[in-house]
Amino acid sequence: MKISSERQVETAVRQTAALARQTKEQGKTIVAVAGPVVVHTGGVAGLSKLIREHWIDAVLSGNALGVHDIESALFGTSLGIRMADGRQAEHGHRNHMRAINAIYHANGIKGAVESGRLKSGVMYECVKNDVPFVLAGSLRDDGPLPETITDMNEAQDAYAAVLKPAGLVICLGSMLHSIATGNMLPSWVKIVCVDITPRWRRRSVTGARGRRWASSPMLGCFSICSRGNSHERDVYRRACSRGNRCASARHRNLAKSVPELRDRNRRSRVHLGVPQTGLPDFGAITIRYVPDRLCLELKSLKMYTLAYRDLGIFQENVVNCFLRDIVKACRPVHATVTGEFASRGGLSSRMVATWRAEQAGEAK
Repeated sequence: MKISSERQVETAVRQTAALARQTKEQGKTIVAVAGPVVVHTGGVAGLSKLIREHWIDAVLSGNALGVHDIESALFGTSLGIRMADGRQAEHGHRNHMRAINAIYHANGIKGAVESGRLKSGVMYECVKNDVPFVLAGSLRDDGPLPETITDMNEAQDAYAAVLKPAGLVICLGSMLHSIATGNMLPSWVKIVCVDITPRWRRRSVTGARGRRWASSPMLGCFSICSRGNSHERDVYRRACSRGNRCASARHRNLAKSVPELRDRNRRSRVHLGVPQTGLPDFGAITIRYVPDRLCLELKSLKMYTLAYRDLGIFQENVVNCFLRDIVKACRPVHATVTGEFASRGGLSSRMVATWRAEQAGEAK
């Protein structure tokens, strides 16, 4: 079955629940392959409940899920962003390493659970309910956590041992681990892939004849719906609705400030109308600048970029805001910010904003 992101998420959830019941009746195991996006989108409580109620028999992931899950459990943030309201916490960028250090001080995730330091989350439920988990990572990972396997051959063997009795694999927003898991499975094992990018959903099941798979870009909603709690599902929907209305209210006057564009050859005027959908945009921001006395501090630039994650804003305004704030921060001799955004409906956007010191602070 292929579930389009334009259809109801509840349909995919019901079909996944039916597959899960069928797998349990056959005596097979259900394995979750999860990425850190489970934490970002608020899916921890849902996945934790599935583990606690023994619907999930094993968890495969990387170092990132463990660290983000533990940071969320200990400090209420994910990469320094508060889970409660989506805002950046003061000095929140330190929480990531604080979480890793807390686990090392407790001699591992199991030690943190037994000592009472870790009291909730996906890792906590795995330890408390004796659900095996494998974290495959590398030396480049933050930390990494003591339980993270950095030897790829050893990690692959650990994945294979967990997948051997599996009858259903649920991949939740983890591109690399989902593709790797799909390549290790026989064709009769069913896969449910939840990811915002269609091509990764296809890659996860490429060459797997006879497999069933479902896809949905709304991982947080998918996780909440899978718990069967109608009240929490309604709360999530109302929160999404309020967020879209707030974003629309903040920027409803922005279209009025877009200048008229004139074609000099034809002497005509073009008026642009930009729809507000509330959907996420993906793109790359390239910054080129010639410093004067100051330069940009990379950690600060990273945290500044994260502030745009949940902000409702037009693509053109993103580029202009980046340039304005860079000029204000370090007063470079010359700066250029280029924004290249992913295509929608066959149309792509590329914006360039430039500033020079001799222009007396005016961007063009």
